[in-house]
This record gives sequence, structure tokens and C-alpha cells, in this order.
Amino acid sequence: MSRARDIANLQSGGVINDASADLDFRIESGGNANMLFVDGGNDVLVIGQNAPDTTISGGKPAFQVIGSGFDGMAAITRRDSGVYGPALILSKSKSTTPDNYSIVANGDTLGGITFIGDDGTNLDTYGATIQAVVDGTPGENDMPTRLVFSTTADGAASPTERMRIDNSGNVGVAMTPDSAVKLSVSGAIGPTNGSESAPTHTFYSDADTGMFRAAANTLAFSTGGSERIRIDSTGNVGINTTSTPKRLNIVGNSTYYPLSLDSTNTDYAMEFSRNGTSEWWLKASSSVFQIHENGVGDHFTVNSSGGVGIGSTNSESYPLFVKGSNISSGGGLATLCLLDSGTAYNGTNPGGGVTFRGKYNNGGSTTNFATVQGIKENTTDGNYATALRFTTRANGGNLIERLRLASGGKVYTCDTSGGNPHRFLVSNRVSIAPNGSKTHTITGMYQGYATLKIGYSDGNAQYAHVVVELGGSMFSSSNGYNATVVANDSSTMSVSITKNLASYVVTVNAGSNFAYGSIELSGGAFNVSTGASYAFS
Repeated sequence: MSRARDIANLQSGGVINDASADLDFRIESGGNANMLFVDGGNDVLVIGQNAPDTTISGGKPAFQVIGSGFDGMAAITRRDSGVYGPALILSKSKSTTPDNYSIVANGDTLGGITFIGDDGTNLDTYGATIQAVVDGTPGENDMPTRLVFSTTADGAASPTERMRIDNSGNVGVAMTPDSAVKLSVSGAIGPTNGSESAPTHTFYSDADTGMFRAAANTLAFSTGGSERIRIDSTGNVGINTTSTPKRLNIVGNSTYYPLSLDSTNTDYAMEFSRNGTSEWWLKASSSVFQIHENGVGDHFTVNSSGGVGIGSTNSESYPLFVKGSNISSGGGLATLCLLDSGTAYNGTNPGGGVTFRGKYNNGGSTTNFATVQGIKENTTDGNYATALRFTTRANGGNLIERLRLASGGKVYTCDTSGGNPHRFLVSNRVSIAPNGSKTHTITGMYQGYATLKIGYSDGNAQYAHVVVELGGSMFSSSNGYNATVVANDSSTMSVSITKNLASYVVTVNAGSNFAYGSIELSGGAFNVSTGASYAFS
């Protein structure tokens, strides 16, 4: 065909080169001699060059833009008043005839974008691809599709799938998406640290609630912009605190309990195990709280009335009930042990004790009424001679020792100030001081006997001397028995007896070596007449 004919055909809407000759066609612009080039021999349309690349993906793509700078770019711009923008449409049909249709199948690629780099020999090595692939069985107005993103690893010549978005919108990174979740990831995720107010793993419309990295090897969780839980590098957990000194450290506040345990179908609220074996349980119901040892039973019980049972499933209606076998210790037997761990061996009255406390006014105020205490009697290292000590208090006063059972088995009362236990526990007694003198008159005694005892202390130990025995069927001037002095230690005391009508007068004189002591009268089967007196004066 001649050039004139080609021009005439073009002007009339005809075909250039309608004879299909191997001819090239080129259009020049003001600055580009190859603004448009048709390579008739390779059947390629080229913009920017007068020859196509023939090794792209192992072939010759039919349309190529070749150039440097902006000459190597293509742009699509849509200019109108509508809401839609420009689009690059990639479509796939199994029919080879335009406007004739044959349905695609599951697994067919609908379109793709391929990224290729010059490897020094050709343009046939893929760096990355994005592909749209039929993802299910298609039908009329039904085209399930997945997007597959692939990249080529260093040293490899072809891409590997890295991420997939399936037809349900589920995303899989380095794995096929799990249909149960929106995001499935194989491998580690490395976000930034984040903070309690802006955690890196958060939730839609709740940006200050989630998970973040509080420090090196430390994971933390926040709600409402405040840290609530922390797990440190050793696995220790802190709840409502950043401190993790123990496996679990829980800090409460003035509004909430630090820990609440709720069991809906059993009484067991907490289990303690060792090496996978259950050892202890905490049991709680509407009426009782118990500590239970597996295979043994309940060791500790608190009932709904506040009664405590130790070694028992109930408190037997007592505020405190202790049940168990007696333990032998130092010749004694005991079910309960009270240990004073705060007083030194040579301190003041070291030893465990019990306080008795109660209300003392109509307002319900309470105070200590009395104590019973087992004490060490001395300050000597290694000496465990002991005593049982009893205290009471007068109104407005403090607790004062009133009674003591000493290590030797003797029972002593104390003076009114609570000091120096030195008096034997008897009736009808008076105190006598060194160099002191006391007189005792016995009257109206019909029969029987009486014994006069003097107890004293030399500052280190207590002693008791039987000094006088009195007896007779009637103490009178006509038929009585003289008193007998059984013991009379003149270095510490002397005793004199005067017999009057129907009476004996006993005088005790304490020597200079006699320490603070007491005198008592105890008797057997004797009668005392009305108005009789047998107290010391």
C-alpha cells in the first residue's frame, strides 16, 4: 500500500497497513522522536523508544513504556464532578473472543502486578507479585477472590507467598488464614514498645486499652490508660502494681478486695498443688470457710458465727475450739502452744501467756481484765526454771501480779503493789518485815489443832518453817494443852507463846536476817465460837 493510500485510509477511518506488512509505525513529538512506536515485526506498541524489551517475564509484553525519569512512568487521571476516581481494570475470561464469555474456575488468576528487576542478563527475574486469584466456585454475579502478596528472598529466583487475604477478609501472614480469626500470623510480631496510655496491641475505638512492653523482657496490660497487670522476665506477676517481688503480687485499694474467688458448683475455691499433685484446698460455702488437706481432711474451720475450729470441722459452739492429740514436752502434756518470741531469755518475764478481755462500760469499750502467763523465773543463760504467773487489776489501775505458782511447786501471793512474790497462799495472814513483831491470839477454840507457819524470803529463794503446833479439846485455864514450839530459827525469827484464859497468844519476832515475809494460821477440824478471832494484830 502506498503512503498516500495509507493517509487516505486514515482520514476516512480506515486501517493503516491493512495488508499486514512487516512495517514499523512511529509518531514524533516536539521533544521525543519516539513518542509512539509500533514495532510491526514484534507486534509491540512502545512509548518512548523505537524498539521493545523482548525478555520481560520471558517474553514481549504487547504494550511497553520505556524511558528515564518521568518518561518511564504512566499516570491515569480522572477529571469530572463525580465521586469515582480513575481505575486500572484487569479482567480475565476463558473465551478468546471479545464480548463472548466463558466462566473462570477456582484457582484461576484474575490479574496481577509483577515487579521485575534486571539481574544483569535479562528482565526475567521476579522480585515480587500481587495476584488476584479465584478463591472458591464462581457463578453469575459471584466471584470469590483472594489477594496473594509474594516476595523473593535473598538468593532465590522466584517469589514466595508472604500474605494472603481470603474471600472472607481473613488475613494470613506467612500462613493460610485461619477461618476462625481475622488475622493469622506464623512467626514473631515486633511492634514498638507502646505505653500504658497508648499500648501497641489495642482495640477498635478503645486505643488506651491493650498490651505493651513496659521494659526489657517485661509485658504489661492496661485498661483506660492505666497499667493493671505486669509480667516480668522471671514470670512473676503484679496486679494493680508495677512491683513483682513474688510469683503473684496483688495490691488492692480502698474500694475493692485485692482478690475475690468464686466457685459456682463446688465448695472448693482454690487448690494448692506440688509437682502436679493436689495438696491443699481452700473451701468456702455460704456457712463455712475451711482449709482442707487432700486425703486427710479439714484442719481449720470458720463458721458463719465466727467460731473457729482447729483440727475440727466445727467450733463446738465455742469462739475457739482446738482439737488434737496432746504433745509431751518436758514431762507435761499440751494441745496448744503459746510461744513468746519477742522477749529475750534474760528479759522481763519471758514466756507465752493468755489475756482475758471484756467490756467494762455500757458503751461497749473493752479492756484487759486478767492474764495467765508461763514465765522463766530467772535471767540465767540455760536455766529454764519456770513459774505460772497470774495478774488482775483494780479499777483505774494496771494489771498487777497477784498469784504465782513457782518452779518448786509453792504458791505465792504478791503484795499490793504487785512486786516480789513472797507470801504463801493462805487465809488469815499478815506481812512481817525484818526486825518486826506480830502477835496472834487464838480464842474460842473448842477442839482440834492449829498450825502456825512462817514463810519468808532471803531475796533469792522462799522458805517455810513449821514453828508452832497448838492443840486441845478446850483452850481454857482449866483444861488445855500447852503449845509446842517445833521450829525456832533464832537467826531469822523467834516465837513466844502465852496461854491466857480460853486463848493462846502467839508472838512472832523477826530477826535482822529475816527478809520480807508473812505469817499464816491454818487448821484442821476445829470449831470457832461466835465472835472468835484468830487473826494477827
